[in-house]
Amino acid sequence: MTWWQQLPFLLAPLLVTGQDARWLPLSVYSDRPLELKASDVRVSCGRQTVSGAKLKAGGGAISVGIVVQGSKAMQENTGHAQLALRRFLQHARAGDEFFTVNSLDAPILGAGFTSEVNALVSSISVPPGKRHSHLLDGITFALDYLGHARNTNRALIVILANDDVASVIKPKELAARLLSAHIPVYVVNLCPRFADDQVPVAFELQKLAQESGGDSWDVSSFAKLGDALARVDVRPQYRLWLSAADSAACAHEQRLKVDWTPGVAHGGVNLRYQRQWPNGLGMQPSRQR
Repeated sequence: MTWWQQLPFLLAPLLVTGQDARWLPLSVYSDRPLELKASDVRVSCGRQTVSGAKLKAGGGAISVGIVVQGSKAMQENTGHAQLALRRFLQHARAGDEFFTVNSLDAPILGAGFTSEVNALVSSISVPPGKRHSHLLDGITFALDYLGHARNTNRALIVILANDDVASVIKPKELAARLLSAHIPVYVVNLCPRFADDQVPVAFELQKLAQESGGDSWDVSSFAKLGDALARVDVRPQYRLWLSAADSAACAHEQRLKVDWTPGVAHGGVNLRYQRQWPNGLGMQPSRQR
């Protein structure tokens, strides 16, 4: 495994760089509902308190765009992809809505906003024929379409199985738009890795996911796609905001800590953040031991 392949795994959930402002999902494990305020939590890096952190509630209904790359591999494994998506959508809650985008020579809207599982599943199909996959352009299209969502909680899921050689938009431009819109991106990568790859599109998307507050996974086969999607949580209970200046305070310590403000009564409730929960769509969050 080369250094760039290892990098995403070295970016642990409690790691933040000092370059970008971002929202980070905050997971709270509790036996009772909590109504946290920014003053309830203390954010620090080492011994230094980060005073500018903000907190907003997550949870609730969510609008999710699902971008599927129209590659030959996806065409040959449509059945696996549809089964994995069906499993993922089984965890949806009342009020959730989804749409799909097939990324081909140009982005194509597969299914508009709906909660109808069969319509969403059947919409991810790749017609035969050789084509370029403008994947980053497809994500941009999905981001624009997400602007019409009815829910304020929003996220994008990207499933890719090939390189992107022709998109008009560049990764840095797309990253800036995602950060500005506070949209987390969750990437499931089925691309084969080769020793001579320097900066494949999968690596760029992994960076995009991390910078946006989402997450990414490498999957070795379409048969395991369902397991990967089950780990995608798009419904954090809270979101923690770090400005660029706040993030810079963590540049040397590298490790961000979130705990209770001294004097706040919390009844033994544990508090921490991570970029995803198990069980998909935020269902039945695990308890911290």
